[in-house]
Amino acid sequence: MGTKEHKQKIWELINPIGVGMLTIQDDMNLDTRPMQLIQNEYDNKLWFFTNKKSAHADLLKNNKSANITFANPKDGTFVSMSGEAAIVTNDKLTQNLWNDYASAWFADEDNVALIEMKVDSGEHWDRKVDKETFKEQIKDSMNSSKVPNVTEHEKF
Repeated sequence: MGTKEHKQKIWELINPIGVGMLTIQDDMNLDTRPMQLIQNEYDNKLWFFTNKKSAHADLLKNNKSANITFANPKDGTFVSMSGEAAIVTNDKLTQNLWNDYASAWFADEDNVALIEMKVDSGEHWDRKVDKETFKEQIKDSMNSSKVPNVTEHEKF
């Protein structure tokens, strides 16, 4: 899904934010929690560490519909991605993705599992003008039929 350039663009939007709010659907309930990106690039998959014994891991024992959002209101960057999330136990991959952040949160590597989210679709909004221009265009459009042209928006 998407060209190499588009995947790079998505990575450039979400990587500086780093933490997304991952929502998993379980029957009629939604479970949302912050998750730290642990990968070095984006290729239609997102990776996170979790505790094997957590309630979140229990929800993911079967593939589940999921959505993750990344937001940086200061810069005007917002990304929403949907797909399927699942628990993956792969010692070699865990070691490859292990980092200082993981060491701080997980004292016992034996209790760590990976969450793999395969992204099927998404949408992003990115402010394409500086703050002052943004404010000026909003002000100019308040009493006119002129719609401000201040963000780039794309579905993928």
